[in-house]
Amino acid sequence: MANAYPSSLGQVKAGSDVIPQSGTRIDRASNGDVRGQILYSAVRQVFKVIHYLTAAQKTTLDTFYTTNAALEITFTWAVDSAAYNCIFMDAPKYTHITTTLSRVEVMLAQKDV
Repeated sequence: MANAYPSSLGQVKAGSDVIPQSGTRIDRASNGDVRGQILYSAVRQVFKVIHYLTAAQKTTLDTFYTTNAALEITFTWAVDSAAYNCIFMDAPKYTHITTTLSRVEVMLAQKDV
């Protein structure tokens, strides 16, 4: 069973986003004509999740990321309260606001069930 992304971190709705990916790759032929290739049949989501975290919450996220960086996790999107199977696309990106508060951006890619 996949570990659940920490709900205690609180998602900031302003700035957080869901980016649909259709799996369509567009290329141009040598004559300039457009051709497309559909890589998968259903739309998948990429989640850009924004948090404002205290030092203690940052430690929680760092520990969760280190433990689950290469694993599937269960992520509940605050906007629709639905759970998604995801993987981390990269390490969390921190911007320090003060010595005790950081803005964090986390990118997650939806996986199949």
